[in-house]
Amino acid sequence: YVSVRDANNKAYNMYYKFEPGFSDKVYEYDVYVPDNKARIDIETGLSGNAPEGSKIIAKWTNINTSKPSEKEWKADSFYVNNFIKSKTATSGEFTVEVGVEGDIQTYKFNVKRTPTLGKLAIKDRTGGTVKIDPQTFNSDIAEYSATTGSDEITITADPTVKDAGYTFTFNGSESNVVALAEGENNIEIKVKNAEGLEKIYTIKVTRTPASKVKFSVNPSDAVVFVLDPNRNRMWPNENGEFAFIPGVQYTYNVTSHGYIGKTETVTVSEDTVIMVNLEKAPA
Repeated sequence: YVSVRDANNKAYNMYYKFEPGFSDKVYEYDVYVPDNKARIDIETGLSGNAPEGSKIIAKWTNINTSKPSEKEWKADSFYVNNFIKSKTATSGEFTVEVGVEGDIQTYKFNVKRTPTLGKLAIKDRTGGTVKIDPQTFNSDIAEYSATTGSDEITITADPTVKDAGYTFTFNGSESNVVALAEGENNIEIKVKNAEGLEKIYTIKVTRTPASKVKFSVNPSDAVVFVLDPNRNRMWPNENGEFAFIPGVQYTYNVTSHGYIGKTETVTVSEDTVIMVNLEKAPA
């Protein structure tokens, strides 16, 4: 048998996909290795009908010297060093030779580099940071979650490889601005390289309900003017309620003829009534 896995994160047991699946009667394969990896481990084992005294030898070209390299199998696995680089889309090939002198079978492996993200970040409508969970982004982890009160988020997704041939889609759209409904929103981020290979990351974003904010003003005919964080005017619903995103700053201005106007910035975390009493202007 032959398998290839991540040499630096063995605890994940991250084995890379072969096409076709390995068989001792198939002698050439494509193996898909993420572009954030700099080293791979090859695990091998002899079949029951291998000649007595058979050796297993991996051969590849050293990327630093361009000279042939090889290593004989001595244990359950061995790593192929100076074969690939991280943060590059460069592919390569290696062979595994099995047998004894005069009776050697060669297996060829064409390494394809699959794309990964090097950065993932979310901002809410106001530009505030939306924390993801797990909090530390890892290119090898494909599923995340987040919670926000914002009705819209902007996702920053940078590839591990700074290559012009990489493309992104967010739920199938090229726009990284995503509108959120209340409750759970599943967002699929697809990164694709120039060869058409792709990887999908998913974020489950939960949008918490907006807080209902009403104003109780004195005098009762005072005009309430509310601005959102982007300085756009907001309007109340038919019940006189404004929808405020929890934890986000809003600005209101209350005015009435013959009174001193009042302007304040507020942040709310729940439904609330804001009391505003204006003082009469000097005569």
